[in-house]
Amino acid sequence: MKKLCTQCFYIGHEESRIYGDYTTDSILWGLAFFFALAGAFETFLWFPATIMFFVALLYSISGYTFKACVCSKCQSPSMIPVSSEKAQQIMNQMGLSAPDYIEIKEERTVIGMAFRTIFVMLTVILVLFMLYKHFAD
Repeated sequence: MKKLCTQCFYIGHEESRIYGDYTTDSILWGLAFFFALAGAFETFLWFPATIMFFVALLYSISGYTFKACVCSKCQSPSMIPVSSEKAQQIMNQMGLSAPDYIEIKEERTVIGMAFRTIFVMLTVILVLFMLYKHFAD
């Protein structure tokens, strides 16, 4: 559904933004991956690796649980449907018209999956391997 931003008057689709910092999330997953990789070779690192994995997992879950729908251009949470009366009034006052096409941002992928998804899956596999190796002995 096309929407109008009441702040910058952008007409298009809104995007979903997670709460939390993407940089912090990436750093936590990077540390979790590092400890899991090291823990796969050194058995005494299984506990710090497991802790880092769960910290990164909880941070990601908490960030993705709470989402905000924001304008793709100005990141303001002030998008309203183009079909609404207020949007029609603003569009008439500003001389705006809804575009026939909408640009869609494509995410960088490998084999149809985002890099971050691949990174998280590798970390999960390493943590499971490390825990299996530690507790099976």
